[in-house]
Amino acid sequence: MIGQTISHYKILEKLGEGGMGVVYKARDMKLERTVALKFLPPALASSPDDIARFEHEARAISARNHPAIATIHDIGEADGSTFIVLEFISGGTLKSTVQRARSESADLPLADVVKFGIQIAEGLASAHRAGIIHRDVKSDNAMLTAEGNVKLADFGLAKLQNAIQVTRAGSTVGTAAYMSPEQMRGEDVDVRTDIFSLGVVLYELTTKHLPFRGEHDAALAYSIVNEEPRPAATLRADTPDGLWRVIERCLSKELTKRYQTADEVVHDLRNLALGAGGVAKTFPASRSRLVWIIAPLILLLGATGVYLFKGVSPPPGPDRKTIAVLPFVNMSSDPDQEYFSDGLSEELLNVLAKNPGLRVTSRTSSFSFKATDTDIKTIAAKLNVQHILEGSVRKSGNALRVTAQLIDVETDAHLWSETYDGTVDNIFALQDTISHAVAEVLKIVLLTKETGTRQRGTDPEAYNAYLLGKHLYDLQEDWKQAARYFRQALSIDSSYAPAWVGLSRTHSSQANDGSVPLHEGYQDARLEAEEALALDPDFAEAHAQIGWIKRRYDWDWIGADASFQRALELDPGNAEVLRGAAGLARTLGRFDQAIALMRRAIELDPVSPSLYGGLGLYCWYAGMLDESLAAHERSLQLNPQFTGGHASAGLVFLQQEKLDLARAEVLKEAEPDWRLYGLALVYHALGMKPESDSALAELIRGFQDEDAYQIAEIYAYRDEADKAFEWLERAYRQRDGGLPSIKGNPLLRSIEKDHRYAAFMKQMRLPL
Repeated sequence: MIGQTISHYKILEKLGEGGMGVVYKARDMKLERTVALKFLPPALASSPDDIARFEHEARAISARNHPAIATIHDIGEADGSTFIVLEFISGGTLKSTVQRARSESADLPLADVVKFGIQIAEGLASAHRAGIIHRDVKSDNAMLTAEGNVKLADFGLAKLQNAIQVTRAGSTVGTAAYMSPEQMRGEDVDVRTDIFSLGVVLYELTTKHLPFRGEHDAALAYSIVNEEPRPAATLRADTPDGLWRVIERCLSKELTKRYQTADEVVHDLRNLALGAGGVAKTFPASRSRLVWIIAPLILLLGATGVYLFKGVSPPPGPDRKTIAVLPFVNMSSDPDQEYFSDGLSEELLNVLAKNPGLRVTSRTSSFSFKATDTDIKTIAAKLNVQHILEGSVRKSGNALRVTAQLIDVETDAHLWSETYDGTVDNIFALQDTISHAVAEVLKIVLLTKETGTRQRGTDPEAYNAYLLGKHLYDLQEDWKQAARYFRQALSIDSSYAPAWVGLSRTHSSQANDGSVPLHEGYQDARLEAEEALALDPDFAEAHAQIGWIKRRYDWDWIGADASFQRALELDPGNAEVLRGAAGLARTLGRFDQAIALMRRAIELDPVSPSLYGGLGLYCWYAGMLDESLAAHERSLQLNPQFTGGHASAGLVFLQQEKLDLARAEVLKEAEPDWRLYGLALVYHALGMKPESDSALAELIRGFQDEDAYQIAEIYAYRDEADKAFEWLERAYRQRDGGLPSIKGNPLLRSIEKDHRYAAFMKQMRLPL
């Protein structure tokens, strides 16, 4: 076939042949690019229904557009033969890489083994989220790019086979050698079959051997189903324990003991990533175990220290404009339309905030003046801005009238005002028109890439449902109803990324407050945030939400780091993103950076009690007690009923040994669990043991399922180490949200020298 033209593809050379077809290098004459053509054998292409199913799955996997998945450009037919047009990848396969290493009596660098494993697992995770199982993961289907990265190929082809096909080259090589036990037995399979096959590939890359062998097909099948592989270290002495644990878990024959998702494999391999390089290049084999224990900690200390200011914009200079967008007034006859005017205001705020030439006050602070009689100058002074954008919205059916005006606060001059008439159908163009007009007046240029309507544009009905969901979510009163509206938006337009993020936030909030099971809520939240990112990889709020999930629930500090860093790069003026990054910095014990990030967030959101509360907490961790107390006092000025505010201020007085002030402050706390928590600590410091015991007992009776970490704090402060570790373990089992704040906690100092503390920190994958 060399030299022939099939459709508009000119065949250049034959690349390979196997049980799944013959592959040629070809030239796409229309688009002038090099591609790979795979001609399927007749046995695989005989059923129209099978081909239709394969085409559907091929379209689905190509839509993922994942860097670790080879793109399928086209599916065609010529002279009765079905062919697939694939992305041409020039670096060969991992199988050929292993074979070359074996022939040269060399080992693959461990850093490469781990890197390839991460990339394959990431590609599988993306496919699994789309409901696609590869079923034929093997080193022959892992293609190497010219840059040395891996792309998985042949998605869907294994499913196209009507029966399990066992091929054999020599006695051990072939598709069967990579099959899971359940696949070998012909049972129904799920994503865990791909994870088993990934384990085979990792074993092969590490040792240059396959884990299961047999002189004939039946012997190979028996080995996969019944036998355990030799430990990798018996074939390669410098195999780190951490890598073997990953491989061993992937290869578990018991489904419940195997990794349940590819994301879990990614997580564990990422924790090993730096160590693999260190073992391969720096340390002798006898020290490899020690390196693999400490290397993830080095990575945490190094990577997080680099990123925390990397994506954060500097404080505004003298030429940087400042503006607050006040909530537009609902002038519609129906007061229930207020969600729409609020939504328009917030969208304008978000568009303007993308501009590096502007410092835009966050929604929380701007909206705090809603329905108040506060004059413009006072608002501007409290928000520390030069300009105010305000307006009104009148909505009647589909008709829309928006009036907006821009005010220079210092001169009280109306720099610009305009009235726009239109329909809900063109709401996104209207938002851009107003934001560009404001930019023109302020003599700045909005970034076209950031302010285009791609992310925000959707069907008007979907947008309306999204605004209703967001309105209810922001009120924090009815998570269930908020989720219903987000789902309604997605039922109209499933590609609307903001609605996916809204649904994700709602589910994580429900998980936090116990209205849905913790695992279920976060599992849904993760899938929804990842869907938003698949639709819009540059959506900062989706990256931040992933970062929140990885920190709050997964305890994946490296993954959270990457997510927050990307979110900050995309939207450095977002106070919520800054708050999330500050929380991660606190988790890792980088209190100075946490404080700096929180102060930057407060600059953008200067009337947020929760931000001041967070700043007070981080200053307490850092031993900056006067600053901590001032921040808590400011938080309580903004909201005297701020949950935990009085108890947190009481802890500062406790640290200052001002015990009477500490007790008085804690007694002001309205939330019963916070009050009992504070009293158990303060009464102990006062030497009032019965009172401390009573408060602690009441806290345990009423809140043991929610406050296991806080109970551990009390026991540690009271020098009851055994009880403290008992409750820390309970908090670990319950996935308690307080555990990410364990490092550097002043209340836990009495147990930090206990050997169990170091073991627990290792269990949390946190540096000491």
